[in-house]
Amino acid sequence: MDAAKVAELARLKQRVAELEEALGLRAGPGRAPVSPTERAEELLPLVLEYASDMISIHAGNGDYLYASPAITELLGWDPSEVVGCNAYELIHPEDLAHIAESHASHQEGEPEDAALRRRTYRLRTRDGGWRWVETTTRSHHEEGLQQIICVTRDAQAQVDAQEALLEANSRLEHFAAAVAHDLKAPLMVVSAHASLVEITAGESLSDDQRQRLGRIRHAAEGMGAQIDALLTWARSGQEARPETPTDLNELVGEVLGTLALEIESRGARVQVEPLPVVLLDPSLGRVLFQNLIGNALKYGRDGVEPEIHIGARRVEAKWDLSVADNGRGIAPSDQERIFGMFQRGANTEPGGHGVGLAMCARIAELHNGHLTVESERGSGTTFHVHLPSGPAGRRGELSGRR
Repeated sequence: MDAAKVAELARLKQRVAELEEALGLRAGPGRAPVSPTERAEELLPLVLEYASDMISIHAGNGDYLYASPAITELLGWDPSEVVGCNAYELIHPEDLAHIAESHASHQEGEPEDAALRRRTYRLRTRDGGWRWVETTTRSHHEEGLQQIICVTRDAQAQVDAQEALLEANSRLEHFAAAVAHDLKAPLMVVSAHASLVEITAGESLSDDQRQRLGRIRHAAEGMGAQIDALLTWARSGQEARPETPTDLNELVGEVLGTLALEIESRGARVQVEPLPVVLLDPSLGRVLFQNLIGNALKYGRDGVEPEIHIGARRVEAKWDLSVADNGRGIAPSDQERIFGMFQRGANTEPGGHGVGLAMCARIAELHNGHLTVESERGSGTTFHVHLPSGPAGRRGELSGRR
């Protein structure tokens, strides 16, 4: 090794020795060696001083034995003002009961260190106000004496956000209830008039006319049930609860019955393959398929009888449920936008509100699935509802053309 490298190595060794001495890892002149553990203990006061969360130590009765400087930023108190005071003096009266319960569980804990406990409550600030905080506590016993170690952080922003969300959900519930009432009122009129026509016409009605009046009533009642289901959905925090396996053969059959008049008037042919049993809320499932099949009927090509194919195939752990048509198709530029609320594709018929596909996508998401589309302009559209596979096997079958 040449002289230059030897000199550089010696310089580096000297620098390392100086740094170790500065950090207390090497004994200097007249100084005993300091272990890393001892050095960490020396640095502990700095950790407590600069920690952003407030750290406090309490006696078994709740008296403050120590409070870190972070209490000033959090509550406005100087640490010296609270040491010797009891923690209960700073707790909001409405929160005293559940904090006392947590304290009692610490006092009844085992001699060894008790498990961590976390509580959210309000503490009094120095200016007389209240601030929401979250405290994690641990009970420590040593030589028969109990101490409670607490780490407290600001929770005001989190609580404010939760309260704002609750208020927004409450407003949404009232709005949904008003909308549901307004939507159901004309349905009740339709159903009532259909019943009145059937009663007053009596024996003069043909079987076909009676059947059509029955379909009107059934469709009105079905739409009312869907409105109730959507209102329940809004009230339940936007979470579906698909507790019962749903046979899609039966569900799609009911939807086709509801749409029978439109299918007949448009001369449409509907082919349904055997469908699976899935975990799908039945009311929301009817909304899903009625929108997809209804769109296939609505957006056909001029002069071409609509053909709709409803099928299913299993792809790994999911069902791919498809509704395909031979309609006018959807432009590539619209194929993502159409799933947004109040969004409609180009060349759609007037009168729609642009909520149907957004609702379908949301229903699929609520059941841990998703909705996709395949389409080319002038060559039809296929919507794919991807849902987790539920109970194995298929039950029943709807076959043939309608």
